[in-house]
Amino acid sequence: MVNVSSHSGVNSSSLSSQSSDSACSDSKPLQVKQVHQSGDLPASPAVPSMEKVDPAIRSQQDKATAELAKKQSTDARAILRQPNAIAKSQLTQASKSLLAIINQLSDEGKAHFFARAKRGVLKEVGIEKGLVGIDRLAHQSDLSTADDHNLVISLCGDLGALISDNLGPATNPAPAAKEIIDKTNQQFPLMQPSLEKSKQIAGSQKIGPYKKQQREGVKDGQPRVGIHNTGKATDLTAGMSGLGFGHRDYLSPVYPMKALISKNRVDATQEPLVGHISGSLNEIVTTMLVLNGESLSEQVVRTEDQMARIALANGFLIGNGLHSAVETLEASLNLSNSDVFKQGQGRNEDFFLETRQGMSQAKDMAVIAHAGAATNLISESMRHYTAAPASQR
Repeated sequence: MVNVSSHSGVNSSSLSSQSSDSACSDSKPLQVKQVHQSGDLPASPAVPSMEKVDPAIRSQQDKATAELAKKQSTDARAILRQPNAIAKSQLTQASKSLLAIINQLSDEGKAHFFARAKRGVLKEVGIEKGLVGIDRLAHQSDLSTADDHNLVISLCGDLGALISDNLGPATNPAPAAKEIIDKTNQQFPLMQPSLEKSKQIAGSQKIGPYKKQQREGVKDGQPRVGIHNTGKATDLTAGMSGLGFGHRDYLSPVYPMKALISKNRVDATQEPLVGHISGSLNEIVTTMLVLNGESLSEQVVRTEDQMARIALANGFLIGNGLHSAVETLEASLNLSNSDVFKQGQGRNEDFFLETRQGMSQAKDMAVIAHAGAATNLISESMRHYTAAPASQR
C-alpha cells in the first residue's frame, strides 16, 4: 500500500460552522467515538474531547454523498480495468522499468521492494504471481489484467514514497532500502531531483482534514473496495461482480488502515472523505514519469501523458478506497496544466471561489471544491483516459 506523506497547512476549523450548502441538513446523528487529542490529560476536563467517526457513515446517511462515492468508485475501477491507449502505454513502460530495477536487487532488496505491496494489492496475490503480472504487462500488454495495472501503479507509489522519505542528508535507511534507492538512482538519475521538485509543486497548502489533529488511524482488517466500500455495488452494476482471481477484470481487495475523522469535519463535508489530503498521488505520478524516461518540467505537465498518469494514480487511490477525489484534487491540479482540468474548473466555476459568502477565510480543498466539484473533476479525468467508460459522460 502506498505510503502517504504528511503535510502542513492552514487551519481548517471554519468547517465546523460551515453553512448548509456543503452539509446535508436531513442527516441522522452520526455514530461517534470519543478520542482525546494528544495534548489532553485525563485530569483536565476543561479541554473537550474530539468526536471522531468513520467517514463512510456519511454515505450511509446522506444519499448525495453516497452517489458521489459511487461515481468515484465506478470511474476509478473502470480505468484500472480498461485504461485507454495513452494510459496503457504509461503502464507498459513503467512495468519494464520496474522489472529492470527488481532484476538488479538482492533477495533482501526484492523482499523489501514488495513489502508494502504485500500489505496492500499483493496481500491476496503474492509476490510470485505479482511478478508474473508485471512481466505480462511489460511484454504482453494486450493480455494484462486489472490486477497487473493496479500492482504497477502501487509499486510506483511505494518506490516514490521510499525515495521521498529518504531525501534529506540526515536519513539513514535500512540496508535493503538503501539498495533499492541506489539501484534506482543508478538507472534513473533524474528520479530523486524530480521527486524533490514535485514535492514542492504538489505539496498541499489546503489541508482537509489535518492528518494528526483531526484523524486517527485504527486497524480494521477488513477488505476495502472503492470509496466507502461502494465498489462492491458499482462492480455489480458494471457486470463485474463475482469475478475471481485470474479474470482480467478482477481487482483484488486491499486492507488499509481505517481513518476516523473529526465528526464536525464529516458533518460539514458533502464530498466523500477517507482520510486526509494525499501525498501519494504526487509520488505515483512523478515516479511513473521518470520510469517512462521523462523529467518534471513545464512542458511535461502540459502533455496527455502527464494527464494519463494523474488519471491512473487517481484510479488506484480512489478505486481501492485509499483516498477520495477531494483528497487528491489539489495535487492533480498542481501537477498538470491541461485543458481537461481547465474546462472542468470552468464547468464548476462557482465551487472554486474561495471568497464565497461566509467562507472567505476557508483555504481548504474540502470547502473550495465542495458538493460534487471534486468528484466531477477527477471523474471526468479518469473517464477521459478509460477505453470503455463505465459511467455516463
